[in-house]
Amino acid sequence: MSEENCEMLIALLDNIYGKWLDIISSTRGEWMWREIKLLAASKPDIESMSDVAASGGYYMAMAADAIVAENLTLTSSIGVVTDWLRQGNHIKGNLQRLEEAELFAKSAQNSYKQFQDKAASSKSMTIEKMEEVAQGRVWAGKDAALRDLVNAIGGLSQVVAIAKLKANIPQDTELFDWFFHLFHVTLVELARPSPSLPKLLSGVGSTLEGVAF
Repeated sequence: MSEENCEMLIALLDNIYGKWLDIISSTRGEWMWREIKLLAASKPDIESMSDVAASGGYYMAMAADAIVAENLTLTSSIGVVTDWLRQGNHIKGNLQRLEEAELFAKSAQNSYKQFQDKAASSKSMTIEKMEEVAQGRVWAGKDAALRDLVNAIGGLSQVVAIAKLKANIPQDTELFDWFFHLFHVTLVELARPSPSLPKLLSGVGSTLEGVAF
């Protein structure tokens, strides 16, 4: 599908086997954040979180128009991992000198500040308020929603409904038939969500869904 024919973007995030954001991967995370931000500037972009979308996963998600998580999704973890070993008073590996250790710590702090600043801007928070929920903490989806770190709680049907509203697509328009056919997935809608965007974002009127393989 060409970009001209694309009316909205839905990204399914699950970095359960991925790595946390460290100093090296923060550069890649920044690149992906910029790409998602560019897409979100031209068309609605909704990020759907699965089991785990924390640290690097959250870094990417916060560039989108809206984030939808499940109740038990592990998310946030706004922080940067510094991975270096100590034995006694000696630093192992390449960090042999105190100057190198200080430079490493400063780089980690700068990466953390960049992450925190972007998260605060994305969620329209002050830096002080974001600091209260950041510091590497991992939140369940329902707790992240209470702290305004995600926009809504729900599954794929909730995500699709929000995306349709943002793209001005009628709610009864069929989407992703090819996706479900390709992966042999049947989405069974047991309750239709309200077409009201505020209610969708708050989780009121959420669709209860079952997935069969």
